[in-house]
Amino acid sequence: MMVGHTLLVKNFRALVKSERLAHGYLFFGSEGVGKRLFALSLANFLENGEFDFDEDKQLIFNDLILIEPNENKTIGIDAVRELKNFLSQRPNKSLRRTAIIDEAEFLTTEAQNALLKITEEPPESSLLILIAREPEIFAATLGSRLQRIYFSVLSLKDVEEGLKNRIMNYELGIVKKAAEDSRGSFGLAVKMLQDEKFQATSKLAEKFLKISFAERKDFLKSLLEPEDFDILNFLDAVILTLASKQKVDYNLWHRTLKLRQDISNFPLNPKLQLTSLLANGQ
Repeated sequence: MMVGHTLLVKNFRALVKSERLAHGYLFFGSEGVGKRLFALSLANFLENGEFDFDEDKQLIFNDLILIEPNENKTIGIDAVRELKNFLSQRPNKSLRRTAIIDEAEFLTTEAQNALLKITEEPPESSLLILIAREPEIFAATLGSRLQRIYFSVLSLKDVEEGLKNRIMNYELGIVKKAAEDSRGSFGLAVKMLQDEKFQATSKLAEKFLKISFAERKDFLKSLLEPEDFDILNFLDAVILTLASKQKVDYNLWHRTLKLRQDISNFPLNPKLQLTSLLANGQ
């Protein structure tokens, strides 16, 4: 279900209808604002005539390939070779063979160079969409070959209405609070209300902020031990918890917000960064 971005939907419908759709796009903007969903909805429109997509339902595409980071959080040359082979074939049903690379900031340098060659001579019936938070993360030569489409944060009204449509038997006050705390990210609002793991992480964030700085070293050590520890989830929870306090520690809030952004955009060691930022005092 698409939330917000009505003007972008209108514009891309018109581009498809007038046969002026480019061969390559870079969708960028904050996390959870609908970039991936928009890309999938566009692919569905090209193939099935409907500009919408429900990720909770399994929809089989004939002419779509979705590339995501592997377990090591990289997208390498082999993935791009697979993509190249896919795009070289003519569409079976859709107007375009569409390749979507989600979290494209994890493309290796070698993979970016291989992508550049594809964008220099794109197959006539191909569509390539890269999804990332920031456009500057890519090599200038690759970035210049893609049309940049910015996805703004969503309005409070859009997030609230999206939650009402998604959640059955909702409590209005809880939905309003989640929308207000989401910072314009529908994805984050959904996690706050429906993701049990994120809710558990929020309790850890509250505990973390209550203990003294002297106690945080041991707390962080135990927190970072599990292999599946989600650093971004934890930072989101810390940011939300800080913002909800009557007396906000703006210094820590801003530093945590910046760390959250940096970890999303750059290949930093999140555990070292978190330890350095949050365990060393105010």
